[in-house]
Amino acid sequence: MKNEYKIPADFFAEFTVAIEKFSRKAVKLGFAPIQPKILDSIFIDSGKRDKLTKEKIMIPAYQVELDAPVAKIEGYIFAATLDHSQEAGTLVRTVPNTGLTIPARYRDCAPSCDHCGVNRYRRDTFLVCEELTGAFRQVGSTCLQDFFGHDPHKIAALATILANADLCAQGYGDFDDYDGDRMVGCDRRFVSVETYARHCAAICRKYGFVSKKMAYESDSLSSTAFDAEQNMLWTMRPNLKPKGCEVLPIVQEDIDLANESLAWAQAFSDKAERSDYEHNAMVIANSPFIEYRAQGILASIVGVFLRNKGEKKAKASRPVSASASAWQGEVKEKVTRQVTMTFHRLIEGMYTSHLYKFIDADGNVFSWFSSNSIDGLTEGVNVKLVGTIKKLDEYQGEKQTILTRCKVTFN
Repeated sequence: MKNEYKIPADFFAEFTVAIEKFSRKAVKLGFAPIQPKILDSIFIDSGKRDKLTKEKIMIPAYQVELDAPVAKIEGYIFAATLDHSQEAGTLVRTVPNTGLTIPARYRDCAPSCDHCGVNRYRRDTFLVCEELTGAFRQVGSTCLQDFFGHDPHKIAALATILANADLCAQGYGDFDDYDGDRMVGCDRRFVSVETYARHCAAICRKYGFVSKKMAYESDSLSSTAFDAEQNMLWTMRPNLKPKGCEVLPIVQEDIDLANESLAWAQAFSDKAERSDYEHNAMVIANSPFIEYRAQGILASIVGVFLRNKGEKKAKASRPVSASASAWQGEVKEKVTRQVTMTFHRLIEGMYTSHLYKFIDADGNVFSWFSSNSIDGLTEGVNVKLVGTIKKLDEYQGEKQTILTRCKVTFN
């Protein structure tokens, strides 16, 4: 049994581009590619009515399934990744095409491991299903190798990729504003749900809602999730704001919209049956704080709430945040700068790394992926940075000089 999705025809091209990103990751791990397969051409309800006839407006769409490898090993199928980072409940990232129904008990399960029997804090656990008996087992990531008798982490990585591809496909269907690919990344558990929702509302008030996929397809847009994060950071730390960037103040209208959006998502708890998106949105809306990787879901709550109220989607009028940053030097050249550390993110995957970002007095941005955490290197700290230029890159319209083999000296 394979998961099927209804993709509006207008979004199909960008949908295939988004899925191709996940496919490349799967191929890089040595698995077959993930490919969308069109099953039928259909018409779906747009959610709008003709102003004259009052009849539903139907739009052309494709019924699609994802042709993808099954994440299984030693008679077990990887069914889902369970994210335990939220106090209000467990975020469930279901792996597509398994034909399995995830028992509701795992939406509120503890971060325990059925293999070692230890109930301790874990950000993620894997839910596997025995093909022969249909029994589910919850296994911690550090116990996977012992559970299977050899290293299954490539299969686990594939399961995560497939789960995110499934969320992406859902995003182009009923919830096409859902930033599914923001669900993986770093561990920053101090993001206030209430505060961040207000900044999302402020961005939507002035510029309308821009989803990740709209920003991805445009050379002149940045997503609401990204802009809200920047607006929140610059409000708290004005000294980190690059020259030429605007900071939106939070007004009562933003507070009201944030409260209404969160209440809308919290009300999903009254539904007898919830989709994975509704469950995850409900968990986020009921949480006081979230990790960075859940910000996309929170931004989508505000965007989908506005859409359901009948307000028009943004015409994509917000430009990418202006930045004074320019590339520095040439690849393989060694540079030395006095800089301020502006950003730290823990990136977890097959290997763990730390992303540090710095800015110098002229507004130039430097990024460094370190295999180790640097004690005392926190946001706002001024340091002397010495490193070798690995790449000249650009992200969200901001030029970044990527460094490697760095040495940090505290001033």
